[in-house]
Amino acid sequence: MSLERLLVPIYVPRWMHRAVLRFKRALIPLARTQAFTEQFSQFKEQSSVDGRFEPKQTDWFPFLNDDTPETGFDPHYLLHTSWAARALAKTKPKVHVSFGDSLYFVGIASAFTSMTFCDIRKSRLPFRDIKENSTDLTSLPPSWTGTLPSISCMHVLEHIGLGRYGDTLDASGDRKAAAELARVLAPGGQLLMVVPMEDPPRVCFNAHRLYSYSQVMDLFPGLSLLEFTLITNEGQFFESAEPRLLQGRKYACGCFRYTK
Repeated sequence: MSLERLLVPIYVPRWMHRAVLRFKRALIPLARTQAFTEQFSQFKEQSSVDGRFEPKQTDWFPFLNDDTPETGFDPHYLLHTSWAARALAKTKPKVHVSFGDSLYFVGIASAFTSMTFCDIRKSRLPFRDIKENSTDLTSLPPSWTGTLPSISCMHVLEHIGLGRYGDTLDASGDRKAAAELARVLAPGGQLLMVVPMEDPPRVCFNAHRLYSYSQVMDLFPGLSLLEFTLITNEGQFFESAEPRLLQGRKYACGCFRYTK
């Protein structure tokens, strides 16, 4: 009997359901491995006709989980960077300063906006039109006060002060960084800020903090909120979201656009 046949529904007494479920789950990797080896044999035969490559078992590089009906992605990082890129495309700032953002965002957005990337670590991005500045977000240069018209800090604040990236342990590190962002933002400028959120909030040391809506708002008391977009862990994208949508959610992603 093939492994695929064993994976079809099995009718058993209710008391055996858990045991059967565990058994069927254990068979899934075996079925995928069997399918892989069968496909390799077929591909090897086809290649002998094609004549360009000689498939070898020693060169196997199996990916067994990508045969899915939909293309998968990390909703946090794909959707929040897409949200930010669209914000820049709409507002068209001449210069944008990125504080520790995803390098995917920095590299792509630099194609249409002059970009300065600030972080405590070097990025080694090869693009000459991206300026880099080694800065501590909890203590930005005094001369920057009120001078930056477009800035972003996305999926960064939740880490500051936890020591994960070599920064100093400081339980108030995120508050200090938020105050610095508000200080350097120019009047009328925009701040794109993204953090993971959860109800109720918690800190997972030393990975990240998970904020409530009110905690995020308390970080920027001197700024005005222009937009709140919520991304769920399942990939739902709620533009101009109501804060109540966060109730009871686990590991959501909050996208905030502020102005001064």
